[in-house]
Amino acid sequence: MQAVFQRYAAARGAAASGPPIRTSRASTLDEGLAAAAEAFCAAAVRVDESKNSIRTSKIFGWYYPDFGNSKSERLSWLLPHLPASAKEALGRMLAKDPSARSIGVQYDPYDWATNAAEE
Repeated sequence: MQAVFQRYAAARGAAASGPPIRTSRASTLDEGLAAAAEAFCAAAVRVDESKNSIRTSKIFGWYYPDFGNSKSERLSWLLPHLPASAKEALGRMLAKDPSARSIGVQYDPYDWATNAAEE
């Protein structure tokens, strides 16, 4: 799945709502992509266990088939990339509903403005 995230980082990284991009060397590319996925998910995914729902980036809505064949697989894809508290909450939600049918997913509007620094 790192290749999937690499594609989104490259395609959307210049937009404010996109994953952060840092230059990497070939020898550290996998580590860089893993760190980018974690940073992006930490900022873009909010788990609300009391409402049995998550809010996340529109990227996951647009390209949902790339993150799994079912809603449960797509939500499970997020788990290793989330901070501990969100990971635990989403894990409990999936344990209660392995098919994820009752888990609500809302997508944030995408911000197409560039994330370039002003000079």
